[in-house]
Amino acid sequence: MIPSGIAKRYADALFSTAMRKNIAGEIEDNCKQFVELLTMNPGFKQYILSPQVRTEQKLALLDSSLGGSVSPMFMRFVHLLIQKERFAFMEEIAAAYIELHERHRGIQKAVVVTAVPLDESLKQKLITKLEQETRKTIRLKTRVNPEIIGGMIVILNNTIIDGSVIFKLERMRSTLREVKVY
Repeated sequence: MIPSGIAKRYADALFSTAMRKNIAGEIEDNCKQFVELLTMNPGFKQYILSPQVRTEQKLALLDSSLGGSVSPMFMRFVHLLIQKERFAFMEEIAAAYIELHERHRGIQKAVVVTAVPLDESLKQKLITKLEQETRKTIRLKTRVNPEIIGGMIVILNNTIIDGSVIFKLERMRSTLREVKVY
């Protein structure tokens, strides 16, 4: 997922502040916990997003719900999002923050699309190969798309390596169309 400009700016600001205060890992944990809370309690999120609820009531609910379970800096950050009416971006901001922190720790996200599910040994071989190529720790996500027929598509950073059968067939079709027959 590519974060919106708003989410990226807030995540960058949160990350730089957390790095200065040497609590980046703690804030990452807070982001994960808070997103889990929002996922498990959709009513909580709806209440915070509701225009009929006063800001003071939203902040009071937030304080009573999270209390001392998150860092004071994270709590101030969520307060800011509510006051600036940016809370709708919270999950996106949290995802962008986590990605920033992982990148800082040398963890690289890779997505692999295959026609059939990969077994664990193939996943491990692929992770090992990608780690050798990038010299980073790889966090692999897999997706299945039968339309690619076979092979795989690897998405790493902004690079797409398309080794799918459908791509090769399309390329072959394009080449054959360019051939002039006399």
